[in-house]
Amino acid sequence: MDREDRQRLIERMGEAVHQTRVAYQRAKEDFHRIPESDLQGPDGKFTFDQALVRERQAFAAAKRALFDYNRFVIDGKIPGRD
Repeated sequence: MDREDRQRLIERMGEAVHQTRVAYQRAKEDFHRIPESDLQGPDGKFTFDQALVRERQAFAAAKRALFDYNRFVIDGKIPGRD
């Protein structure tokens, strides 16, 4: 991989880190903004559980993107080629 390809990949991976972090922050905010009234109804547990699942999935995606980015920058390992 030449220097330009490496730089483009770093930029794309950095953008993925940014996008997944933004998605995680949004999911976390949504989770913390569930109105108390929504939790009291018959579907309250479902509403809570779904928001929690979305937050956890977004966190896992952000964690993976950051891990892949760091692994490439530090170790030169391209995700999916190990």
